[in-house]
Amino acid sequence: MEEINSFHNMKLSALKQNSNQKIAILWYGKEGKSVLQFLEKIEYPKDNITLIDRDSIKEKNYTTISWENYLDNLKEYDVIFKSPGISPYHEKLRQLRDTFTSGAHIFFDNYQWKVIGVTATKGKSTTSTLIYKILEHSGYKVKLVGNIGKPVLDEIDIISWETYDYIVYELSSYMLENLEPNLEIWLLWNIYSDHIDWHINKQNYVQAKKNILSNAKHKCVWSQIISEVSNNDVLSFWTQWNYTYKDAIFYKEKTQLFDTTDILLKWEHNYYNICGAICVCDILWISIENILEAIKSFSWLPHRMDIIGSYNEITFIDDSISTTPESTIAAIQTFGDNIDTIFLWWTDRWYDFQELGVCISQYNIKNIVLFPDSWNKILQYVSKDLNIIQTSSMKEAVNFAYTYTKKWSICLLSTASPSYSVWKNYMQKAKLFKQEIT
Repeated sequence: MEEINSFHNMKLSALKQNSNQKIAILWYGKEGKSVLQFLEKIEYPKDNITLIDRDSIKEKNYTTISWENYLDNLKEYDVIFKSPGISPYHEKLRQLRDTFTSGAHIFFDNYQWKVIGVTATKGKSTTSTLIYKILEHSGYKVKLVGNIGKPVLDEIDIISWETYDYIVYELSSYMLENLEPNLEIWLLWNIYSDHIDWHINKQNYVQAKKNILSNAKHKCVWSQIISEVSNNDVLSFWTQWNYTYKDAIFYKEKTQLFDTTDILLKWEHNYYNICGAICVCDILWISIENILEAIKSFSWLPHRMDIIGSYNEITFIDDSISTTPESTIAAIQTFGDNIDTIFLWWTDRWYDFQELGVCISQYNIKNIVLFPDSWNKILQYVSKDLNIIQTSSMKEAVNFAYTYTKKWSICLLSTASPSYSVWKNYMQKAKLFKQEIT
């Protein structure tokens, strides 16, 4: 009988043969519901499945545990399907790491065909989508999964051996913790300090991004961290080495590929993403003509420097998906001195806002809206002479923008950190931003 052993064996045969083992699904959100549907498909006994969440669970056919003591008795379970949102470094979970698994582990242990993995602190959604669009345009049967959309087990039917030419899998650091997937190509993009509250320290965060390179057949790595990757079989992209961009032209080594003239996706940070996509697609022998044709028709993702429109001679821009100081700095540098008002948050993820403060001063931004948790972490790095409002109300924030933003300038929603203390996610705050504007 095959043993189910946490991260190391999530084969369908092992799950079916060990149906007497007790399984807990920890957090019954999108990921948890996906795992339960999968277990139902393989007819895992309902009596051996427990659903656990801090909030009330409405599932009559299963044992459920919720409310304040929901983490107290996890030692009773042989296997725990842990949501990526829960840190394994939580004081009540650290000793249980050997029992944790996930939908991603099931997928990688059972899907035998070619997968392209993409990760980064920022830009992984755009880059993943670019690669997907280029492959689709080139005639491949391809699927985009992972952090960008639905859980992978909802998208790929591994029970009936559903196959694609390529799966493009966007993976977050949460998903990568102790995950060592077998990949056709691995794209490792930028790494900044992020999610440190979840990973406890930056070393753990960086390692979660990097340790999976060992199982990839081909590796594409951002040139600024190439020295940190001890492997000779690595291609790099951006400012040097294999795939680069300079003065509006993309290069493969010293050979010019194409320029930015007909590309809808503008601004320097997006040219990073294009370099990474070229690196991946060139490995797959996709012609430069096909790559360029696909990129020409691609604009940008929702909530990424998305121009909502101009109202009362003020241009409002939704960049709510920017939830690190680095990504907000990129947005400021993109629109430059045209920005007169910016909306910011601070959530305690151990971010350093000093460079952001310098950038706000450099581009002469006059009006700042600060939302909670706390204002002080950002306030210490911006001039006290600026026009600053502290609020929890989007309505009040937008009214402030209408009152003080100069005509023919920009009000930018680019938050520099998550806003969970006020809203559920970046999509909800973007929706409210647009509602109040219009």
